Amino acid sequence: MKKYFHFFISKVFLINIGIITVVTIIGFIVFKSWLASYTNHGEYILVPNFTNLDVETASILAKEHDLQLVITDTVYSKEIKPGAIVNHKPAPNVSVKENRTIYVSINSKTPILVRIPNATNVSLRQATQVLESAGLVVGNIEYKPDFADNYVFEQKVNNRTIYPGAKIPKGSRVDLVVGKGGSNELIFIPDFQGYSYKAVLDSASAKGIMLNCMFSADIFASYQDSLDAKVWKQSPMFSESTKIMVGQVIDVWLKKEE
Repeated sequence: MKKYFHFFISKVFLINIGIITVVTIIGFIVFKSWLASYTNHGEYILVPNFTNLDVETASILAKEHDLQLVITDTVYSKEIKPGAIVNHKPAPNVSVKENRTIYVSINSKTPILVRIPNATNVSLRQATQVLESAGLVVGNIEYKPDFADNYVFEQKVNNRTIYPGAKIPKGSRVDLVVGKGGSNELIFIPDFQGYSYKAVLDSASAKGIMLNCMFSADIFASYQDSLDAKVWKQSPMFSESTKIMVGQVIDVWLKKEE
C-alpha cells in the first residue's frame, strides 16, 4: 500500500499529471479558436433592403452579402412594380449569420384572381370573416332601413352587384349593403331542421330573422349546392313556447343531401 502511495506523490507522477493538464488546456483553447473561426462566432451581417428590387438584382445583392434568397410567396400589389420583391423575412437591418436564407414574396405580374364567396344572408360579422378568408377586404358599408339589423343583403364591387363564384383580383374591396334598424316585436322560434337552406333563407327573410350559417365551403361544389343542402341543426332550437325578437340571429348547420 505504501508503495502505491509513494508512487502517487512521486516527482515523475506529478510531472506527468502536469503535462497532461497543460496539453488538455492547450487543446481546448485550440479547439475553441477553431470552432469560433469555423462558425464565424460573433460575426453578423445586416440584411439589406430587398424591397422593390427585381429578383435578379436582389440575388446579386444577396450573393455579395453571403446570403441566400428563396421565393416563398406571390402576392399582388398595385403600389409595387410587377416581379419586384414586396417583403422579406428576416426584415432589413436584422443581424444574421452568413449563408442565412432570406424568404421573399414577389409581386405577381398579373392580378391573382379569387372566386368571391357568398357574403349575403348572414350577419355583418360573419360576412367579414367569409370575405377575409377568401383574401378580400370589406369596403364601404351601405346601410338601408330594415328590421334585420346588421344583416347583409347585397355585396358589390365597383358599385355593381356581384354574385358568388365570380372571379375578382385578390385583395379587392367588397362593399356590403347592410340592414339598419331594429324591432321590439317577438316571434316564436321557427323550426328550420330538415328543410333546404334556400327554403330556410326565404322563411327567415319573411319572418325578419337573420341566419348565421355554419358550414365549410369546401364541401359544396357551388353556391347552388349550398342552397340545396339541408339544415340538420339550429340554435336556438325550435320551441312552441319560447319567443325571440325580430332581427335576432339563429345559427344553422348544413349538410349535403344524401
